[in-house]
Amino acid sequence: MKKNKNIKKNKKAWWEICKFPALGGNHRDKYFDGWVTTGIYKLALENKTTLFSKSKDGLLNNISLDDFKNNLIKQLNCFELISSDSSYFIFANEDSAIEIIKRNDLIEVDYLSTNFDFIEKASSFFDNSLLPSAKSKNMFVFMQSPFGVSIVNIGGTSTPIKEENYTSEVINDIKYSISNFNSSNPKGRLLILNGPPGTGKTYLIRGIVNEIENGIFIIMPSNLISSLPGPQLIQPLLDIKEKHSSAPIYLIVEDADQCLVPRGQDNLGDISSVLNLTDGILGASLDLRILATTNAKKLEVDVALKRPGRLCRQIEVGLLNKEEANVVFKKLTEKDITMSSSDYISLAEIYNLAHSSEDNLIVNNTKRPIAENKISRDDKKIGFLNRINS
Repeated sequence: MKKNKNIKKNKKAWWEICKFPALGGNHRDKYFDGWVTTGIYKLALENKTTLFSKSKDGLLNNISLDDFKNNLIKQLNCFELISSDSSYFIFANEDSAIEIIKRNDLIEVDYLSTNFDFIEKASSFFDNSLLPSAKSKNMFVFMQSPFGVSIVNIGGTSTPIKEENYTSEVINDIKYSISNFNSSNPKGRLLILNGPPGTGKTYLIRGIVNEIENGIFIIMPSNLISSLPGPQLIQPLLDIKEKHSSAPIYLIVEDADQCLVPRGQDNLGDISSVLNLTDGILGASLDLRILATTNAKKLEVDVALKRPGRLCRQIEVGLLNKEEANVVFKKLTEKDITMSSSDYISLAEIYNLAHSSEDNLIVNNTKRPIAENKISRDDKKIGFLNRINS
């Protein structure tokens, strides 16, 4: 480790005085939450100075990570304090600390200092060195740990929409929804995709993410919706919004039936939260939008959610008839599908058939009714983290 010329001889630096091992074993992020932060706070208290903090994330602006680090050291007069597996770094000088985490193609930066001029200089450096990350199409997820709730980047999951996989009605509604969400003043902040399992709702969500021009996309378990207005979840949202002030936040909620069906004793909190998010002060302040899916074929939505300005579209993503299924199957195999003209089939079944090694691919002669798969508040659902993507 290089020695900082600004540190006087025989005097321990602030990070040496407060250094202790990271809590939680492999939780490398807790270096910064642990002794580095403790050291900076101690420095500010001893010197009776104000402690300033900021954060930012983005994509590297046509430079390598090594060049980015070298420029940081030179321009901000810092040196590298910690380096961990090429994705986690801490830099420091006599009155400041910088944490950098590389997650896939995203660079996340947090910096603290008792020197306001350093904060301004660092902000200018990061603004010039990082491109807006809201255009990266990366997905985030709420994570619970002993240290509280945080929002973690899990990388890019967007994909182009394959229009041949859906009916023309579905595609037209999806195009309208994308256009609506790309406007600065959307006419409805809630999009609902409902339909039987395996009809491609998750792929449609990924396609919508791919087409939205600017957004922060966060996967949210439906059981957390009622807790969203509380301080435990609001703070992580405020933190990520601070990094992307111009980008709307999109909450992706799968198996969202409980949050959408008419109000009863068991879901009052869920409905109230969705109403606040789509047409309340919280939703407007954070510019929140919701992309919700459900495996119910016919979903009875709470009447309050249908009011103007709340619901963008409720789209039924149904099973495909023989003609529609054959378009998909032929695109995959260059063969015609073998099934009764009275049958209906899911997109997942078509893909399974297309990838089967059998020569004679025949769909079971069983009609799958579309109109009877209605769900109520009493139906039990499989949890978000355990379900197979539809």
